[in-house]
Amino acid sequence: MSIPLLSRSSPAANFNAFNETNGLDQILEYHELPVDVFEGRVAMDLGCGQSDLGSDLALRGIHAVVLGIDMNRNTLKANRQSESNTIPIQGNLASLPVVDESVGVIIATKSLPMWAKDASDIDNFFSETKRVLELGGFLSIFPIENDIWSGSVFKRAAKKRAVEDGIRGIVESTDWTTLTLTPFTLTAIKKKNYPLKSYIPGTD
Repeated sequence: MSIPLLSRSSPAANFNAFNETNGLDQILEYHELPVDVFEGRVAMDLGCGQSDLGSDLALRGIHAVVLGIDMNRNTLKANRQSESNTIPIQGNLASLPVVDESVGVIIATKSLPMWAKDASDIDNFFSETKRVLELGGFLSIFPIENDIWSGSVFKRAAKKRAVEDGIRGIVESTDWTTLTLTPFTLTAIKKKNYPLKSYIPGTD
């Protein structure tokens, strides 16, 4: 069963360079977010690559602490050697290295399809993002369109179902308010506290 999508078009639907470098304007367009949602918050850029969201926001006068999460150590090393305002952290999207309810904005730009190997990775991703988001925090994922998912036909179908289940869990839950749901973009606000285990960085 496919997720019913809101009947509004998305400017993100016009993207045509999937692996291009993400500047701030492009990120805001993809996620359909106003820049001021980052003001005064801890933000997490999942699969950040070499992008520097922290510096881009600072140039706009936005005060935010930006954590750049990426699995690639070499990419993060390049960020550490530059004058970046993004704090580079090596981490896995299925086990985010921050404590519960400590992040105000989470964006995943082009990273979830590239990273998720199977349906369980996607299940863990939705669980972890909900865990670390604070009350009133924003979660935004681009893209969610299933045509770009990698792997065999069987794996793509399983991942598509997992994504739809994760989105359905947000859309149908009283714990979330869905702001945008198109074939390309999901943006939602977490409304209620989510009591779960406390994750301590550096421990198993």
